[in-house]
Amino acid sequence: MSSELPILVFKGDSSLCYGILTSFSEQLRDALISLGEDVIYVDPAKASIDELIGKKYKAIIAFMENTFYSVLDDGSFLFDSFYGPKFNYWTDYPAFYYRYVQKVPKDYYILTQDRNYVNFINRYYRNLKAFFLPPGGRKADRIIPFNAREYDLSFAGSFLNWEDCVKGFNSDDETTKIIVDNYLEFLVTEPDYTTEEAFRIVLERLGAHLSDDQFVQELSKVHRLADRGAARLYRQEIIQTILNSGITLDVFGDSWKNSPFADNEYLRIHPEVSAGSVSSIYENSKMSLNIMTWHKDSITERVLDAMMAGSIAISDYTPALDESFENSNEILLFSLKNINMVPDIIQNNIDNALVAQNGCKKAMEQYSWDGFAKRFLYILNNL
Repeated sequence: MSSELPILVFKGDSSLCYGILTSFSEQLRDALISLGEDVIYVDPAKASIDELIGKKYKAIIAFMENTFYSVLDDGSFLFDSFYGPKFNYWTDYPAFYYRYVQKVPKDYYILTQDRNYVNFINRYYRNLKAFFLPPGGRKADRIIPFNAREYDLSFAGSFLNWEDCVKGFNSDDETTKIIVDNYLEFLVTEPDYTTEEAFRIVLERLGAHLSDDQFVQELSKVHRLADRGAARLYRQEIIQTILNSGITLDVFGDSWKNSPFADNEYLRIHPEVSAGSVSSIYENSKMSLNIMTWHKDSITERVLDAMMAGSIAISDYTPALDESFENSNEILLFSLKNINMVPDIIQNNIDNALVAQNGCKKAMEQYSWDGFAKRFLYILNNL
């Protein structure tokens, strides 16, 4: 039975994360309604605040929404006048939000898909509390028979040059150059370390000793070397390794025409597919490649979406994925330290429809948006 108080769900910003946040908010809205909750769904860019402020809510939830930090003329938070627990779903690395969370509204919580992010937030942002809550997967519109699929192996991401990230730092500043060079080198040579673990080790080697607050402040300036630098470099190396093994990879969008392997005979570049239609790629793929953006203990929607479309998900290892899905039976996992093994894993399983079936069944049973909504309500009821 629905609570007498409604849950206020903010529409995700369609301009962020290729429209994924909008999809998240819509699917959560529908799942909560299906569970009998009273839901108010609004676009924060268009909603009339006067109609929402000063009211009580069972919960308020949004996805990477900065409106929570809006301050009134008297210095108080706008959302202190929205009565009820407030949840913001962060998909980005937590240090990115350092400047936002020095002060936060009352009853403000973070949800995230990575357990390392939870630990980071609970350690360094002591005015916040975070909870691990993987996103739901999108149920496929259709399940194409495995052997009738157009693509053997696909990758739904874009090509992003890792060097662009490094160029964004001031190379004229010697201290910055030393930190950037050492940090990136460590990340690339020790890919199992989290963003913050790697940075702390590098600082210690350089003889720098910082307070927790100083550490996070400095990390907020360089963390992109992990998720936009090292992660993109590994993406490039993994794809190059696959192509060098004579395995055809299907990719989508003009960004791949700027990649170093654009002319490789085993790379097939297709027209761009909109974020809202990316499921059509998974539905038509026997196997879908995922490469984490330095999420070291996460479950992401790309893996779940691929599984729910009946595609074999192959991804770099995270403990969360390994605990949730049986490797080699429901999912295929590889180590960033052994990317030379990726072609063998692909070739040995490209026609293994059983892995696709098992993964689809598990994802549908445990990681639907209905499941997300139930886990969210459990967190809410146990604050």
